Amino acid sequence: MTVTSVRYQPRIARTTPQGTPRRRTIYAFAEYFPDPFKPYLDTQFAQLVSEGHALRVFAFGSWGDIGNTPMRRFRLGERTEYLPVSREGLRDSRAALSRSLVAHPTRLRAAIAAAHAPKITTRVVQAAQGMLLPDVAPDLCLIHNLTTATHLAAIGRLYPDSRVALYYHGGETAAPLDPELVRAAFARADVVFANTNYAGDHAVARGCPPDRIRILPLGFDLSQFTVRSERVYLPNGVLRLIAVGRLSPEKGFAHLIDALALVIHDGGVAVHLTIVGDGDERDALEARARAAGIDSHIRFAGVLPHASVLEELHHADALVLSSIPTPTFEENQGCVLQEAMLCRLAIIASDTGGVPESVAPAMLEWLVPPGDATAIAERIRRLANVPVAELNTLGWVSRRFAESRYDARPLTRRLLRESLL
Repeated sequence: MTVTSVRYQPRIARTTPQGTPRRRTIYAFAEYFPDPFKPYLDTQFAQLVSEGHALRVFAFGSWGDIGNTPMRRFRLGERTEYLPVSREGLRDSRAALSRSLVAHPTRLRAAIAAAHAPKITTRVVQAAQGMLLPDVAPDLCLIHNLTTATHLAAIGRLYPDSRVALYYHGGETAAPLDPELVRAAFARADVVFANTNYAGDHAVARGCPPDRIRILPLGFDLSQFTVRSERVYLPNGVLRLIAVGRLSPEKGFAHLIDALALVIHDGGVAVHLTIVGDGDERDALEARARAAGIDSHIRFAGVLPHASVLEELHHADALVLSSIPTPTFEENQGCVLQEAMLCRLAIIASDTGGVPESVAPAMLEWLVPPGDATAIAERIRRLANVPVAELNTLGWVSRRFAESRYDARPLTRRLLRESLL
């Protein structure tokens, strides 16, 4: 008897007599979860649960749960399990694998049969994933980001009758993925969602069949963005800037600090910057601010729960997104842009990737060439001199733009509809 002759035959979620599932069974896969830098995952998963779907989340790691409301309300942490993706991950998964082997001893053969890879270590990892994944086949495997998809090569063999949707968020922030693995990941997906036209074109250029692409922005829970009638712009004449994101080179925070130094040293503008986030560059960025003599004008707030991030946005006048393209990454939807618009902020952002598609038309004149500190400084000076009434108008225009395009409820329903066609 050869192990490779065994075909994995998972049980299928039951349907009504009319063939319509009582509720969809969805397995969502993410590279990291929870991930404070990607609150849209919390929103999307919470929306699926709130509409009655049976959701399980699988991830390869976690950035830690910092108390985001959807995580608590919908118990997303309890719905999350972790899969190995490396030799180290196999060691961390030993206890879970032992429990699975005892509870489901016959699954091992099928898990091994589903593993196909040139390297033995990769085959072992794939087999371990098969042991840890449920034997009930979902209606849909929803995979977030290309890196995640390349680590799930056995999904199609594990769940041959399930639909697979890949959400393509853009390029990698680390080393580029093997082009052959990328093409194979696209080929395994029945549908590939991209959050902007730019991202869709990028996926096609990397080998995704064009007919599988669907443009679908990531959505937001609009109930978290209540209108505040007491919003005040430029209190005491101070322009309050905010930047949000991981502190890594592609986010361009160094250029933002240089721009702020130009503005402050030229004089005539009262300005303060809050940076929300953390990462490998934090120490270097703090040192850069001190060296420029502007550290008293910058607050590094660190990583905050999403509700606290929104509170910071409500107390700012403008968001600055200073991202720069790298050989493997370019900003796409830039979700913090929509959050800022929903909080009625003005925007200064790099004219890169999908950013021009993702902001209100009234904000296009505030885009700058990526990495151009002088251009950022010029926009900051201009913004500091915009009348408060005009800032208020810009804020309302941006909010209405975001409300009309980024409501998570219809976007999530459309994702399911187009995934399960």
